[in-house]
Amino acid sequence: LFLRVFVRSRTGASIVALRDNEEYAISRGVSIVRQRMLTLAASAFFTGIAGAFYAAYQRNASIDVFGMSLATIILSMVLLGGTSTIYGAIIASFVLTIFAEWMADFGAWRPMITAVLIIGVMLAYPSGLVGMIKASWGAVAGRLKRPA
Repeated sequence: LFLRVFVRSRTGASIVALRDNEEYAISRGVSIVRQRMLTLAASAFFTGIAGAFYAAYQRNASIDVFGMSLATIILSMVLLGGTSTIYGAIIASFVLTIFAEWMADFGAWRPMITAVLIIGVMLAYPSGLVGMIKASWGAVAGRLKRPA
């Protein structure tokens, strides 16, 4: 909820403008250095909050808890969900968690099958699951509007 409010604020809009078209944002008076520093600080803040929640969940705070496999899973969730939306990563986290549990019997093949799934979705829909949902919804809405 806080991220949604942040993205819709004036500061969030300037960060999105820098992401989408840097020259246009500069011409509108957006300070690149200020916005990038603010983005870095916000990213570090939310990463710290997530780390605190994860440490409380694990009841342990050590470097061994956060390994390469967890980093890969988190990055996969962001990429699969879509890098430009907040809800995409949330949807992808549910999809990947359910898929991983469903594939538990496959043992060592599970990461390979998951990787193929992610690569397939990213090739078909570069904007991730959210892009796939929007495209599917657009196709369904188009069929509903068409006269019989």
